[in-house]
Amino acid sequence: MRETRFDIVRFAQSVKKARGDRGLRSFAGGSGVSTATISRIETGKSPDIETFLKLCDYIGESPGSFLGENSYPDTIPARERGMLQHISDSIAKRQYWNALSWAHLLTGELLRKQQEIDR
Repeated sequence: MRETRFDIVRFAQSVKKARGDRGLRSFAGGSGVSTATISRIETGKSPDIETFLKLCDYIGESPGSFLGENSYPDTIPARERGMLQHISDSIAKRQYWNALSWAHLLTGELLRKQQEIDR
């Protein structure tokens, strides 16, 4: 069985790279995530799903790029496999609804602008 696994090392490296030379406060302020949380992530601690999605959006990376598949048929208990699948499904659903929401907002904004032009 193939398992989905969160690659915290790669995620931490991506956050560090995106932050570059900027200080924690500057990066945290722009991302909407606290400095303490950014620091924890950069040292390899896993974020909650909301923070993960926020940072993926801010650094311009797809959440799926940090969810790799590994084959560990007997080493991960069934309960944990279920949790991993639930997390993966939740992320995919959230991405879909976020994209749909943005598309809806942008479409509405474009229609309003077109109506203003047509007046």
